[in-house]
Amino acid sequence: MARFVRRYAAAAALAAVGAGGLGAQGTATPGTTQQAAPDRTPGHGLLAGDIVAADDGRPLAYAAVLVEPGHRGQFADAGGAFYFPQLQPGPYRLRVRQIGFAPVDTIVAVDGSGPGERLRIALRPVPFRLPRVVVLGQRPTECVATGVPDSTVDPALAQLFGEIEKNVERYRLLINEYPFDFAREEWRVVRNDAGYEETVRLDTVRYQSRAMQGRPYKPGAVVTWQIGARGDAEQLMYLPSFRDLGDSTFQRAHCFEYVGVDTAAGVPTIRIDFRPAVRLRQPDVEGSVYLDESRYIVRRAEFRLTRPNRTDPPVIAFSVTTTFREIVPLVPLFDEVRYVKPTFRTGQAATIEIDRLLSYRFEHGAPGARPAAAQVGAGP
Repeated sequence: MARFVRRYAAAAALAAVGAGGLGAQGTATPGTTQQAAPDRTPGHGLLAGDIVAADDGRPLAYAAVLVEPGHRGQFADAGGAFYFPQLQPGPYRLRVRQIGFAPVDTIVAVDGSGPGERLRIALRPVPFRLPRVVVLGQRPTECVATGVPDSTVDPALAQLFGEIEKNVERYRLLINEYPFDFAREEWRVVRNDAGYEETVRLDTVRYQSRAMQGRPYKPGAVVTWQIGARGDAEQLMYLPSFRDLGDSTFQRAHCFEYVGVDTAAGVPTIRIDFRPAVRLRQPDVEGSVYLDESRYIVRRAEFRLTRPNRTDPPVIAFSVTTTFREIVPLVPLFDEVRYVKPTFRTGQAATIEIDRLLSYRFEHGAPGARPAAAQVGAGP
């Protein structure tokens, strides 16, 4: 969540993510026998397999694989293989997700007495039938029917929302299971009342992904008060970020709408808007998510403060826009985060903070890689 402290400072929280949705389609079948791994200890089991497309058998690289209980997860490698050693014997729920494919949930048994059988998980492509229209702009209807879109009412929107949840879940898997440190370039720009912008600061700072957890979303509590370090009351503004789109509390407080294909940026993207329920009278958030039209990977997410005139004192605007890159196919990572925040100095209309990712370094291995050696990535 983006956090803004009136009169003091802004804590530039990056767009961390939350959980995605569940489904139960596709097949999971035994395959060839998996040989015991060197790091497997007596009394522990091994769960391994391959993820393929059901239509042609091609490997599905970097699919998300989660095992419960234990909340262990990983991305399959470039050949679609996954590998969970050191599991206690017993039944496990195996969840497999890939963008553009129907999810698979299945129960598997792990036996600690032997290597077991290698699974073959076949995922079926999701057939998308979207209206071929180009629509830009917000719809004027009020938000009454909140929550996850109903597939019986609007199947196209329900399918697209499922792809958003997969993106969110993959982002969370990346942040939680593949710790990394990263360097970003931070710009701070002041915009005056006449619209003129002046760069007042430029820094290069390193961070760790472990510090990317934000404050949980609470309906109607985007703007709150607390006692600061000086003993004075501080007004805080929190804008939810991409991860909150997978949070059930956020979903129950917002409506979602398929707007159409947006070509404003020169690259066709599918736009899904969200807005708060009409019952929420306090400031909250609205915005848009943009998915690649052909691959359904997230490209951009926008969050804007609603009812800014109900803050005390009123503000003009507060927004956060995050653009994403793929570090490996269909695994999104933030590329740029842009904050537009109100300022209360005479002659200044707003401050703009722009955080650009320069490089990243995985601590124990990149998505799809088993070796513990650190992997290094860099921006263009």
